[in-house]
Amino acid sequence: MCSAIRITAIHSSCRGPHARLRVDASSEIGAGGVELAVAGLFAESELGRAPVVGATVDVGLGADHDAASVVAWLARHGRQVFVRSPRPLARGLVDALVEAGGGVVLPLGHVCPAIHRALVGQAEDPKSLLLGAQHLRARGVLTVAEIGPVFPGVHDRVGGIDALGRFLRSGAVERARLRFADLRPQQLAALREVHDAGGVMDLCRAFGVPARALFDEARQPNALRWQLGPRTVVALRSACSRVLAAHGVEVSPCGCPGWCAWVTRRSHPVAVTSADLFASAGPGSPQPAASRVRC
Repeated sequence: MCSAIRITAIHSSCRGPHARLRVDASSEIGAGGVELAVAGLFAESELGRAPVVGATVDVGLGADHDAASVVAWLARHGRQVFVRSPRPLARGLVDALVEAGGGVVLPLGHVCPAIHRALVGQAEDPKSLLLGAQHLRARGVLTVAEIGPVFPGVHDRVGGIDALGRFLRSGAVERARLRFADLRPQQLAALREVHDAGGVMDLCRAFGVPARALFDEARQPNALRWQLGPRTVVALRSACSRVLAAHGVEVSPCGCPGWCAWVTRRSHPVAVTSADLFASAGPGSPQPAASRVRC
């Protein structure tokens, strides 16, 4: 049995390559096994390439313990680290972030819990995220709200981005990044259940959703996506940024996946070598290849 730890993507950022990791709950294998797994993944991903300067760790339900070990490894190897979680973090993970000088990303779709779930796909009430953000601020942990996906007909209406700005300000969250994405049939169906008809129609017009998709949702392929035009994205980003700024919330100017607008210290990545891998392996430790298998 092993920990489900994997690199899901490596993005270009203003400071260099930035990895996206996913840590899911699994049987306990110990901090040494988790760190060996991460070392194997980074050694493979950096082979013949520029070193990864930072990482965002997506934490699955019940995976805070393993995520804390991942954060510790990243910090020791000179990588800037952010943790992204749709729920409040366990104390051990917060302690690891404080020690590492890392940050936390709060995925926030809407102040209305039902619309938030339709957009983000998580059942956690936004108010619990805000309470967690206040605790993180008290511990000195940098906290950034990831607002999105930002949709016309949802965020540009009453109770949309303006309410999010007031909401963030009340929780002393002063930094945000706007996330734009394609519209999926599942999201459209979920929004039709909880959003007003006028907003749904504005949403469909902005994305160019054909009328038949509204009446035949069951037959829409899961891979189907509708995209916003680039001019619409620019206009919506500008409007949302102005509204948030009026509430004292700073929006990332570049939208960089490495959160570089708020990283104050320079990364000094420590390369992973084969010697490091074997030195990390204690008696009975799992092999790095096994760490890439979901159990």
